[in-house]
Amino acid sequence: MQAYSSPNSPGAVAARDADQVLVGGQYGSLGRTTDGGQSWVSCAASPANDILDLAMVDPDNGWAVGPPSWLARTSDGGRTWSRLAGVGASPLEAIQRLDALNLVAAGPGSFVASTDGGSTWAVRSA
Repeated sequence: MQAYSSPNSPGAVAARDADQVLVGGQYGSLGRTTDGGQSWVSCAASPANDILDLAMVDPDNGWAVGPPSWLARTSDGGRTWSRLAGVGASPLEAIQRLDALNLVAAGPGSFVASTDGGSTWAVRSA
């Protein structure tokens, strides 16, 4: 494991509980703690250049968004990420988990929503 060191201030934070937290920022910097911030490790594969927002569904499953319009998923607590294709053309700047099944990612003028825990996404108009 490599210690987490961000070249810039993290802009996105997702805490699943008091111990498990992901932070993301510019240039794809992504760090993770499982002990309440006592120690941090860099995640090997970040989802894109800039990470604007993060949302965790449970300790393993989470989402990240960034410019120009991408959405990425992790199923291993942020260690690796997969970008989803065809989620919409508008920039996505924020993501929110509403409950176990419902997620919303938004940007200027539109948003995408999932009602099945992120398996599928539908473009909506603002």
